[in-house]
Amino acid sequence: LYLALLLSFSSLNPEYVGMIEAGFNGRDSTFFRPSDGTLTDYARGVLFTNAAWTAWCALILFISWIGLWISSGQGCARLCGPRHRWEEEDHVKTMSIYSDGAIEDVDALPWTWRTCTRLRIQEAFDFCLTVKPPARW
Repeated sequence: LYLALLLSFSSLNPEYVGMIEAGFNGRDSTFFRPSDGTLTDYARGVLFTNAAWTAWCALILFISWIGLWISSGQGCARLCGPRHRWEEEDHVKTMSIYSDGAIEDVDALPWTWRTCTRLRIQEAFDFCLTVKPPARW
């Protein structure tokens, strides 16, 4: 909007000059010159300042979008590769030259915590109850 106002009222408009000669001068003299209807230096300064401020805010917004995109770890988001970086690492790990694509069924975590899990959960639930549970048989 600022640029449109700057471009449209910076040059002399012959139709408006004809209206001024006919006695019509309905524009504010703070922003428009009474002689030819172009913008005053004050109005140009205000419009340039607003346009520069808007461009600065847009630049900061664009830089922050790029920064968030880089720090998100999304990469090109499946446009030219995997969506997440860990997908590529998992793919590289499973398709090794030495294993010929064979995936072994070995757990990476020890699953010893699974033993007596139901009993531990029941004891934690009973501990959190405010009413004493009935005796079990």
